Amino acid sequence: FHFPFVKSVFLDENYVSITKYDVAEWQDITIQLREFIKDYIEKGKEIVKSEALETLQKTTKQIDSNFEALDDVSKQIVNILEEYVKPAVASDGGNIQFISYNSA
Repeated sequence: FHFPFVKSVFLDENYVSITKYDVAEWQDITIQLREFIKDYIEKGKEIVKSEALETLQKTTKQIDSNFEALDDVSKQIVNILEEYVKPAVASDGGNIQFISYNSA
């Protein structure tokens, strides 16, 4: 995605979300982006680098370790976020992460 108007790309199992800079309007770039993605996939090019699995496993271990260090209420919040909120947010191209819980 080496386009001057692409700010970031979010990939999920069957979803691609692109954030753009204000230098272009969606109606001017949508077809170009769709054709680029379609062509890229049809040519069988690498979508996720092979070392991404190793990075993901390290990240997963860190997340699991952080989860185990949480109190019971925080664990319940994380579970609700993961099961109900995160999928809805991701379907709109976003992400959500639990930072902290204050019982006060």
